[in-house]
Amino acid sequence: MKIKQVKIQAFKSYLEEKDGIFDFSHGNESDVANIVSIYAPNGFGKTSFYDAVDFCITNNVTRYIRDDKVRVKNDKLSKKGSYILRNSKASKSLDTKVDIVTSDNQVFNKVLKRKNGNHRDYLFRDSDTPENKKYFRDLMLSQEAIDAFLRETDPATRYEKFAENHVNELSELNYKRKQIQKILDDINTSVKTDNKTKLGKDSALLKVNADGTILTKLGELITQCNNFGLSITPIQSDFDEAKYKLLKLEIRHLLDTLDQDAIQKNQLKGLYLGFIESFEFIKSSIYRIQNAREPIHLFRIKQQLTHQKDDLIKLELKLSTLTNRYEQISEICNDEDSFFKKLSEKNGLLAKNKKLKKDLVLIENEKKLLTVQVLEAEKLQHQTKLESNSLLEKEKNSQSLFVQKTELEKRLQKLKIRNEELVKELSNKNLDLEKQNTQLKYVNNFDIHTPVAAEMERIDVKLFNQFHTEFKENILRIDKLNLDLTAKKNEIARIEQHSSAISELIKLGSQIIEHTETNNCPLCSHPHQNFETLKAEVKNNKALDSITSALIQSQSEIASKIKDLEKENEAISSKYDEYKNLQIQEYLDFMAKLKASIESLTNDKSRLNSEIRYSNDEYESILKSSLSMNQAEYSAYLRKSIEDTERTLAATNDNIQQKLEAIQKLDNPFKTLRDEDLLIAQRIKGMEDSKLYQQFIEICRIEDVELSLDVDVLREKFRKLNLNYSIYVQTAKNNIQQLSEKIKTGEDKLPNALQKLTDDEQQRMIVQAEQTVKSESEKLKKYSNIFPEIVEITVFDVEQRYKDAKVQNQSIDQDIQKINERLNFLKMLESSADEALKLSESVKLQNEIELLSLKISSLEKLQTTLKVDIKLIDDRIEAYINDYFYLDVINEIYKTIDPHPEFKKIEFSYEASNSKPELHIKVKDQDNNEIIAPSLYFSSAQINVLSLSIFLAKALNTKDYDGNDTHCIFIDDPVQSMDSINVLSVIDLFRNIAFEFDKQLIISTHDENFHGLLKKKIPPHLFKSKFLKLESFGKVAID
Repeated sequence: MKIKQVKIQAFKSYLEEKDGIFDFSHGNESDVANIVSIYAPNGFGKTSFYDAVDFCITNNVTRYIRDDKVRVKNDKLSKKGSYILRNSKASKSLDTKVDIVTSDNQVFNKVLKRKNGNHRDYLFRDSDTPENKKYFRDLMLSQEAIDAFLRETDPATRYEKFAENHVNELSELNYKRKQIQKILDDINTSVKTDNKTKLGKDSALLKVNADGTILTKLGELITQCNNFGLSITPIQSDFDEAKYKLLKLEIRHLLDTLDQDAIQKNQLKGLYLGFIESFEFIKSSIYRIQNAREPIHLFRIKQQLTHQKDDLIKLELKLSTLTNRYEQISEICNDEDSFFKKLSEKNGLLAKNKKLKKDLVLIENEKKLLTVQVLEAEKLQHQTKLESNSLLEKEKNSQSLFVQKTELEKRLQKLKIRNEELVKELSNKNLDLEKQNTQLKYVNNFDIHTPVAAEMERIDVKLFNQFHTEFKENILRIDKLNLDLTAKKNEIARIEQHSSAISELIKLGSQIIEHTETNNCPLCSHPHQNFETLKAEVKNNKALDSITSALIQSQSEIASKIKDLEKENEAISSKYDEYKNLQIQEYLDFMAKLKASIESLTNDKSRLNSEIRYSNDEYESILKSSLSMNQAEYSAYLRKSIEDTERTLAATNDNIQQKLEAIQKLDNPFKTLRDEDLLIAQRIKGMEDSKLYQQFIEICRIEDVELSLDVDVLREKFRKLNLNYSIYVQTAKNNIQQLSEKIKTGEDKLPNALQKLTDDEQQRMIVQAEQTVKSESEKLKKYSNIFPEIVEITVFDVEQRYKDAKVQNQSIDQDIQKINERLNFLKMLESSADEALKLSESVKLQNEIELLSLKISSLEKLQTTLKVDIKLIDDRIEAYINDYFYLDVINEIYKTIDPHPEFKKIEFSYEASNSKPELHIKVKDQDNNEIIAPSLYFSSAQINVLSLSIFLAKALNTKDYDGNDTHCIFIDDPVQSMDSINVLSVIDLFRNIAFEFDKQLIISTHDENFHGLLKKKIPPHLFKSKFLKLESFGKVAID
């Protein structure tokens, strides 16, 4: 499968489909290019193209999810409702879609579902890629994915990065291995901790020294305690620390309770002994209290009399008030017919007065309404007069208005014509400037190595081509001379190779001549005069030297000619550049004049536009004033409006006159009603000013009687008040009589001596008595705990309490003895419980040690099982890595590019001896010496070559889901940081892969030189190649 065409719409950098069509066909429509190069500066949409193809075929963007950490981070950072794949500038009617057509006419269509609400259009899920499409990931070079692990120096980190960037079986195996390793690490920690804990418990068990019979003894002691009435829970054979704590709590509670009881008993004993020992003193103290309380009692009686006398005075004042109020009510009731008749009359006057006031308000409101209407009519009258005057003024000026309108229309027409002329002139100037700019760019690209094909209006291209021809002819001469020079060099080298053999031959000939003393040359059989002559000529043979000298002379002459021709070409090139710069300057000068002219025309147009706007505004104002009518319509409209305002003015004057007359008619009844209202008010005031009415009002206020009640109801209420107040007066008199009798009785009880005492003397006597009672009571207060009634002297039988104290003291002694016996027994029980705990701890330690031993054994078995599982996974990972890195192919590709002068071979190995797996990369030099981590020795370009070799080896061996070979490989920016020699080697490699293995290579690059080299090395007319470029953001063009 090869890609024939890709159409992208509203996907990332690509908006409209017409700008996102990548056509990879070659020649006829059925043929497809094997080499495709896409050039674009960074940010124009190369990566978006790869993402679109990836998304269409795999339903995913592999570079977003290849690294799980990056996937999770992208997922978190992507806002809800945000566009990730869809072009944010796409209209709602434009679908996000990618269409791919293959060489075997297979069609892939992918339309992005519209997101709803706050949902994103992409979810970063590996599960969205079908199993039968995952192979496609290995056909797209991810430079950062391979570089990530190649540049890592730590083997463990290198393996981790390698595994993270493979969203397939390896990532799943790595995940499982991590989980098992984590469990194994936890088990190792747990085994270590448990062994340490077991060792500690073994040591603790040795230190415990417990009595085996202590539980039996403890049970017997608890039974005896319960027989004493101490409630303690019996123990069982499973006695442990928790039950020990409960037993200790019960014992401690009983000990605390008995201690408190003992304290209380001892306190009571002390009190009873004190009472017995101080009996005579207590007896005399009680006598002194009884004697001191007598004057206090008499003084309280005297105080009560004083209060009663104060109450008597208050009762007498109250009687006076009630009597006065009773007399007022009686006065009203005695004259009730006359008073309540007048009250009824007053109420009638009030009702009439209320009606009069209502009528007055109605008339007054009507007058106010009419007055407001008159004011509004006068305001309308004034506005109508102003409007009428304005219309008359407009009618007067209408002729001049339409004359001004006609003049403005003519002026605007002239301005518009001038504006059109300026626009046309500006357009022509701009086109001319653009044309000159295009020609200037063309001239800037002139190169002496290339002839100028097209004629140009401002340039004599013949001179350029003349320079080019001379330069080219010299180049051809130089090439021919270089060939001659190479031939001479080769001849000299050949002669130098044979010179040593000829020297040996001459030496051998000399030896033969000397030995034979012949006259004939043994080398060429030529006869000589004598032996000595022959010997001299052989020794001094200069034939080879003369040939070599002639060749060197010829070589020097050729080199000199080449140098002369190169100097001549330099001079020609300098003249070419000088003439080119001269032409460029002429273009620049001409363009400067054009720009100045355009600027002047632009300023004229700006002024003209301002004038047009001003005139338009003035014209719009006239149209608004004339209501967009012609002169006849406007005059008729003004005349009709003037007549309408005159009629409105006349109607308004009539309305004002009518309202004023209505106001005058209302004045007479208003005055009559107002006079009558004043007369009624005077009569009501006369009634309210009478003394009897004022008494009535005061009684109603005091008794909370509503004045608005009916007169008959008020009469009945006052009758009841009269009766009630007669009762109140009589009751007050009776209370005064009773209180006076109480006061007389109280005075009779007081002794004459007390009555004769002054207030100061009485106060001193009372203070002394109270101090005596207080001091004696304080002395007796400590016995109130055993005899609470001791402070109530009147009910306390001191003799009987003395006998009771003796009996209670004996009883308390017996209770204290029993408490002490129980306390001693509980302390014995507490000590036995401590010993029983030691035995329980020993049993507990033995059980815990046994459980730990079982747990450690179980964990060690699980360790063995998990290690076997990890070994199986390691075997599968190692097999995967060996399958992934096609070493023979990688090294073959690496040697083809040959980026390093020493290191010629690469090897990969997986090691899992530690808890963290390691991926080792070894480079070998010519002597087969291994060196780990090429990142320490390789340059960035050499690392790039290695990553390219790994990717191409994998891609060349990738099969689809059905096991068939794949024929399409995507490569993004393959020559980063490479030098020229490596770049040329890479191009040769791409060409061999594409045409020897029939693979389609789709290459993108931001390097324009690399793109140009591809076109020169793999031209479309010789090879099945295609060259595209992104001429702007998301717009494809054929290059």
